[in-house]
Amino acid sequence: MFRIVFLAAAALMLVACATPQPQVRVHTDGTAVLGDYRHYAYVENLGTDKAEYTTLLTRYLTEAVDRELGARGYQRVDAPADADFLVNFYVSTRERTAVRERPAVSVDAYYGYRRGGYGVWTGYPVTRDVRSYTEGTLHIDLVDRALNQLVWEGVAVGRVTRAAMDDPRSAVADGVTAIFQRFPYQAATGDRGPLESAPR
Repeated sequence: MFRIVFLAAAALMLVACATPQPQVRVHTDGTAVLGDYRHYAYVENLGTDKAEYTTLLTRYLTEAVDRELGARGYQRVDAPADADFLVNFYVSTRERTAVRERPAVSVDAYYGYRRGGYGVWTGYPVTRDVRSYTEGTLHIDLVDRALNQLVWEGVAVGRVTRAAMDDPRSAVADGVTAIFQRFPYQAATGDRGPLESAPR
């Protein structure tokens, strides 16, 4: 279990600190009006809690999500039944292989005068560099509580590095921030109670 939690945390941290920056994709339900929501809660069984306790990864994620949603005027409630929408997240890793081709010899060593002049003969032997790496993916889902339907999803994908291992909390915050940069909505205003959501 510890290994699973560690790999999940590593995936998220390394998505956050990927070089170049992680690729972020978002998907929105066209029928949902995200500006009509005001209150949120977390699903009871978060995707990052596989055991019967809250992991450090979950704690770092909820801290970062609370900060991003709070900055947009959304208010967290303790009971999912009192929320307009629910938040879930999970991380995953997979092994990938990258292949890069390069000349086996330095062309300039033979024809230095050609540099910048015109293309060289392409028949030189080629060396292929094959490298394996770990790719990490972070998903953040927003679910309409009344409809029990996914209305927004943010996904960040990046290559795993080791830059963030010593500061996981900051790395998690960076990953969540990267996703929420693609979330342009603000909470509804007014004095509506948690269950008095605007019509959707």
